[in-house]
Amino acid sequence: MSSYLDYQLSIIEKGVLEAAKRIGLNLTIFDSEVMPQHYAGHHWIVFENSVVGTVINAIPPLNQTATIPWEEWFVMDGELRHHILFTEKNERSTMTWEGPMDDNDHPTPVLGKLWHVHNAEPTPYLLP
Repeated sequence: MSSYLDYQLSIIEKGVLEAAKRIGLNLTIFDSEVMPQHYAGHHWIVFENSVVGTVINAIPPLNQTATIPWEEWFVMDGELRHHILFTEKNERSTMTWEGPMDDNDHPTPVLGKLWHVHNAEPTPYLLP
């Protein structure tokens, strides 16, 4: 099976497309032929946050998060948000966030690390 088909099956199985519909994220951003290359190795997690509700997470291998970001899409105050998070300071970072290990509102793999955050347009960061 092609990497594109593998990618499509993966995001369907993980509930990414259904979650994207719920939060009003344009589904066409997930339908690009380059998505499998740019998001190879990412772990897609749809998570329910007690404050904002449905959150879509694209988490890269944690040993690469200095240069490849964790991304999350969600709705807050009626507005679609897209956070880009690195473990090292990025030129666009405007704040930091660190989730304690007992945090129940974020995926376990991202907890216990200091993340440098910036808000972005709701399109995938890694796309050209």
